[in-house]
Amino acid sequence: MKKGIDTCPDCIAIDESVLEEAFQKCFNTVANVNSINVESFARDCLSKTKIIDNTREIKRLESECSDLIREKGNLMSHKMKEIISEDDFNAKYIEYQKNIFKVQEEINKLKDEQKQSNESINRINKFLDSIKAQEAVDKFNRDVFQSVIEKVIIGSVDEEGNKNPYLITYKFIGDIEVKEDVKTYPQFARRIVMLERKNEHREKRLSKMEKLSDMLKNRMW
Repeated sequence: MKKGIDTCPDCIAIDESVLEEAFQKCFNTVANVNSINVESFARDCLSKTKIIDNTREIKRLESECSDLIREKGNLMSHKMKEIISEDDFNAKYIEYQKNIFKVQEEINKLKDEQKQSNESINRINKFLDSIKAQEAVDKFNRDVFQSVIEKVIIGSVDEEGNKNPYLITYKFIGDIEVKEDVKTYPQFARRIVMLERKNEHREKRLSKMEKLSDMLKNRMW
């Protein structure tokens, strides 16, 4: 699928709305299957989530930033008292500005990481609460989808080599796998009819070509 139809002639284009609808059904399947060990699933979800706590490092950098700002203020005072030359002041002032900017950037980066980690954990907890409560969802939630789905596989091939480009496999965190066949979805109804007609025409053409080939062979003999 990644390389396109040239390397995968049986692949089909599936609208995002179909993927969303199929995910809702799979989510509801997971939430209503009593055989699933929810507590084990919860542990797997959280263990595979990157938990980040940058609180200590953020405090250290904030203290370092405060020191640099204070030193920059002292530099300004030295200039006003003519304790330092204009050239030395300009060089040191630029250096302080660069260092303060660098530290502030690092603080913002760590805070963003912390925020994303907390949001991810909250989304997973909400997802697990829904499963424990066996609550069905009637609206696609992208945040939940991105937090609990490890992989989406479109298409499949059975043991006999039969291909089904309409089968979507959702791999949830915690080694839970749910399949949904979207062939019956309204979005594909017209396409399937057209494909069936196309296959019928192709079979008829092949049959005519085979008959014509047999006739030519008989005439040659």
